[in-house]
Amino acid sequence: MTAMPEKILFAVVLAVLLPTARAQESCDYAAIKGQEFEFAVQEESLRSYGYQLWSMTPEPAGSLPYEDYVGKKGKFLGTFTGKEYVPPRFHNAILEDCRPIYFYALKNNIADEMLELHGVRLMNKPLRRWSARVDVDEMTDARTCLVTPDGDMPYPMFHYEKGGRISVGVVGGDFPGKDVSFRVDKLPALGEREMLTGAGAQKLVQQIRAGGKTLLTRSYAWPNDVPQTKEFNLDGIVAALDECKAALR
Repeated sequence: MTAMPEKILFAVVLAVLLPTARAQESCDYAAIKGQEFEFAVQEESLRSYGYQLWSMTPEPAGSLPYEDYVGKKGKFLGTFTGKEYVPPRFHNAILEDCRPIYFYALKNNIADEMLELHGVRLMNKPLRRWSARVDVDEMTDARTCLVTPDGDMPYPMFHYEKGGRISVGVVGGDFPGKDVSFRVDKLPALGEREMLTGAGAQKLVQQIRAGGKTLLTRSYAWPNDVPQTKEFNLDGIVAALDECKAALR
């Protein structure tokens, strides 16, 4: 078999690489919306393991080399590759140079992934979508409205009843007889047995409406008698609370 002339070989390689090069040149990383992250500096004892659960293809490859990726930034795109409930499934992301990259999805919301265990530092707080839902009791026709964030349990739930009464609990963190606590930004925490009610619930909502940015919850999940603290970004919650109030007028 005769060797391929160098000019022809160069043309073949260029034809393969050119579409990728053009795609990267036309990509405006700064304009891409998404949760930004950085491959963080690791302790020396962990560096040989690389960045685990990350790969350049949607395959469970294992890890990325530490020296090649430390300090690089990227963005989670908020989409997935793979079918829901059918592993493997991956969070889609993109690097600064616009190359696609994939993170093995253990959770549906990136805010619930234990990213720090895999060497990744988020550049800002992970966002959650807050939504309102009206429920109607089939026996009494009584209407209630719930405001919750997306993501895995435990998570806070704001429960509105007609007449303006409100209570706040933690779904998946309602260990019988245990306190639940809520803290908006650096304000003093508000706590009560099993669920925040009355003046406490009203005060929490007032703090949120006054411009609160983050909400901490501390609760106990059955059957583990151990407190769990979780953080939630409050962007969009006021609109959801207003939707509940309007729905129950």
